[in-house]
Amino acid sequence: MHSQNPCGMISFMQAQTEKEMDLILKNISSFYGWQWSNLLFDEKVLQIQISGPNDWLWMSFRLKGGKPYFFFSKERIFLIKDKKKPIQLFFKSHFKGLDLVKVERVEALGRLVRFYFSADQENFMEISLIPGKVNVTLYKGSKQISAFKPKDIEPAPNDTYEDSKLREPSFFKDLWQKENKTQKDKSNAESGEIKKDLKKKKKGLKKMEEKLEELSENLLEKAGEWIKQQQSLTQVPEEFGTFIDSSKSLSWNIENIFSQAKKNKGKLEGTKERIDILKKEISELERGKGAKKKEVPPSLLKKAELKGKTYEIDGHRLFIGRSGADNLKLLRKAKPWYLWLHIKDYPGAHGILERDKKSGEPKPQIVMEAAQKVIAQSLPKGAQGKFECLYAECRYVRPIKGAKSGQVTYSHEKVVGVRV
Repeated sequence: MHSQNPCGMISFMQAQTEKEMDLILKNISSFYGWQWSNLLFDEKVLQIQISGPNDWLWMSFRLKGGKPYFFFSKERIFLIKDKKKPIQLFFKSHFKGLDLVKVERVEALGRLVRFYFSADQENFMEISLIPGKVNVTLYKGSKQISAFKPKDIEPAPNDTYEDSKLREPSFFKDLWQKENKTQKDKSNAESGEIKKDLKKKKKGLKKMEEKLEELSENLLEKAGEWIKQQQSLTQVPEEFGTFIDSSKSLSWNIENIFSQAKKNKGKLEGTKERIDILKKEISELERGKGAKKKEVPPSLLKKAELKGKTYEIDGHRLFIGRSGADNLKLLRKAKPWYLWLHIKDYPGAHGILERDKKSGEPKPQIVMEAAQKVIAQSLPKGAQGKFECLYAECRYVRPIKGAKSGQVTYSHEKVVGVRV
């Protein structure tokens, strides 16, 4: 039934009824002999065009959403994109150019309509608008193809809908236009979000490029070289003044400046990477694709130029090197918030578990699976028992100077038990 909402619009409370379908099909015989010229389909909507003498007719079918309906229109209203689905290819091969010879609603099955293309009734299109069993099937002799997986259709109960409450065919055309206007508004909103995101990223890119220029100049390194050469903290050039602490010794200033300059080199590489990523994202946005897919960072193994093992664990990548030297290279390339894993109280492999900075610690089952992989790489074949695996953010893991390659100190660690 229908009712009035506060805005005075008719609410679409239920699927199109059998009698409402009959109202639309009532005058279809006037189009017999017209040729089928096009079929468009996108799983939610089906549109068919038939052409007559200097004229055409569009049949539009809403297939998804629980309330299927259809209507006819001579106007070229909203058309879906042609995606070349199998059913469209079948139509083009066997039905395009054929005449429409008959249309009927199969009363015993309720909301099911057949469009015939041959007098022997062997070539036809069957459209079910039964909620929960919506489908489009083309029959060409013994051949057939369906848009969706076919479902059994039971005989329909008698349609007892009151004639006084029947919605006119124009209701469904208006409803179609209203629904597609909503989709268009949504598309415009998404376009606005893309423009907003594009502006934000371009602003960020400009700041990063300015930062890159500043880091590339590396005044810290120049200041260090100047002090080292002059061996004095007096008469320091103005551009180096901010790096000097006159209350400290000459040796302290030299060591501090070169230490900061070394960090700047690391920042320089990181800034270059972020600029490259931003440029790609801006390019995607300018092509109208949006930032739907997050840029996947390059593999740690690739960044460290190593061969090792990579495991995919529910969207997280786990990297394991092949030696102590590999382990340290991976650790140095890892982001501070990545997780470092190592079997407790035994020598063994180091694992680096990639994770998003803002997502927090991975789910326990992800950490557990990563721990199992690391322990499996650390134990001799055939080892059994319960073992513990340490894990901590990479920011809390430091190589031990002068120690055997691969030895580290760590803090803020957690422990997970794993049975092998």
